[in-house]
Amino acid sequence: MITIVASSFKGGTGKTSACLHIASALSLFHQKKCLLVDFDPQANLTSSLGFSTDDLDTMVPVLQEGKALKNVIKASRIENLDLIAAPIPTWTKLRPLRLL
Repeated sequence: MITIVASSFKGGTGKTSACLHIASALSLFHQKKCLLVDFDPQANLTSSLGFSTDDLDTMVPVLQEGKALKNVIKASRIENLDLIAAPIPTWTKLRPLRLL
């Protein structure tokens, strides 16, 4: 197994795009199984693969509650390319307050 990681604290450096394109190429053209793990709260990788973050489990229950890793992996529309969705912070799911 080969592990490829893209990490940087600076935004806008192309980490998400690079991961998506490398994994897609390995899956489509080289028939390699790839698992993308989206840890970015913006969830751009998750949404790029056509998933809504509202109905997906993330790594959070795996790390905090001991949920089995295999239960949070979702197959994408690209053969051999799977995803673990991004954890969306609770505050992004809150409804805006209505002003009186």
